[in-house]
Amino acid sequence: MPARLYTTRDSMPRQATLISSLIVILSISGCRNNCQELCEEMAAFAEEECNNTFPEQQVDQCLADYDKEKIDEKQDAVCEDTLPTLREEWTCEEIEDYFAGGGGGAADDANTTE
Repeated sequence: MPARLYTTRDSMPRQATLISSLIVILSISGCRNNCQELCEEMAAFAEEECNNTFPEQQVDQCLADYDKEKIDEKQDAVCEDTLPTLREEWTCEEIEDYFAGGGGGAADDANTTE
């Protein structure tokens, strides 16, 4: 019986560590809006598919430009629609133009055409 008690105590710190790690991961991922996730996905796409790495400052600027307090629900919805199809619909040139233009690509264009 004591051996079993020892095993239970030993596994409890691991469970607590796993749970706290999961909470941290979920809270970090939950802080980004759809447009900020799109910034990160564009940078990942550029690196993985186009062999083009953008400076971290550009990605950070994109994240800052699309802070939740700087965008409205309509713009966030455009980003949400674009996010799942980015890799199918965008080309490497479009991604490069987006970052070269300061991050004012498709989401801004969608809002100005109406």
